[in-house]
Amino acid sequence: MKKLLLLLICFLLSNCGQSYPEEQQLFLDKINLISDKYMDVSSENSYARNLTVKDMRSYLKRFENVPINNWMGNIKKVSPGFIEVETKDGTLFTLNTKLLLDSSDIIYLDEVIDSNILINLNKGTLISFSGILERESSMTTSGMMSDPEFTVKFDKIIIP
Repeated sequence: MKKLLLLLICFLLSNCGQSYPEEQQLFLDKINLISDKYMDVSSENSYARNLTVKDMRSYLKRFENVPINNWMGNIKKVSPGFIEVETKDGTLFTLNTKLLLDSSDIIYLDEVIDSNILINLNKGTLISFSGILERESSMTTSGMMSDPEFTVKFDKIIIP
């Protein structure tokens, strides 16, 4: 019994280091719940899978072009025009400097992020970001259901 209690305490302590804002956590919990449901449905039951896909699309539709504030994740990649941020559950957010529907001109990160912050954006760095959550942007339905990817037009990045 002591070992079980010790294991539980260790698990809880290891997951306390990084907490997300409530709105973000609720969002992630819901997409993970739908994703898990999709993975549990037999591939032979296309009706059940299609219903689960419909549930995901319906839920995600409510989060198209909505403001988000101080969402968090760890840097996965920094490129001249975007930053990839991953949450601990594997959800990917691509932070762009402009909406996807804007002109094709690239706005480089150093034009919109303070250089003191930019030089500290390394793989694994925990950041907080705000902006407009545009949409889920996976190339396939399977990707949307198993490894969702979101695009964000950010207007603020900070290192907490």
